[in-house]
Amino acid sequence: MKWFFAKIDSLIGTIFAAAMGLLTSQFLAFVQQYRQLLNGRLAEAQRNVRVAREAEGVAAAPEYFQDLTDRVTELADALNALSAANPSAVPIAFIFTIDLDSVFAALKEFEPSIPIDTASLVYGISGMVIGWALYGAIKRLGGRLIRGKA
Repeated sequence: MKWFFAKIDSLIGTIFAAAMGLLTSQFLAFVQQYRQLLNGRLAEAQRNVRVAREAEGVAAAPEYFQDLTDRVTELADALNALSAANPSAVPIAFIFTIDLDSVFAALKEFEPSIPIDTASLVYGISGMVIGWALYGAIKRLGGRLIRGKA
């Protein structure tokens, strides 16, 4: 019976690792779609600034105009950071420039891809390793909690 539970445990760990690998292999594809969405939002924000300038709304509502220009700067900074980052630095650039509204919008429309580039494959393999390690940590923590209560 111990053999059977060891196999089940191994299967669960492998499934967990495979799921993590699949998720992380899609990260760069998601970031690409997120960048496209940011590009569209940046173009719209720039248009809003132009319209406000042309309508001479700057003098009438300086706070509103400042909000518009701040949004342009925020979106441009996020796009520049993601575009300039090499594949290993993309997660850091993503975290430090994240626009949650855009993330949720991109997730809503996200279409998974088949990762065949080296960076996505490395992300997938790394995700599998992290998945196995995370499963092992959860299992050990759960075992300690159960033994501590028993």
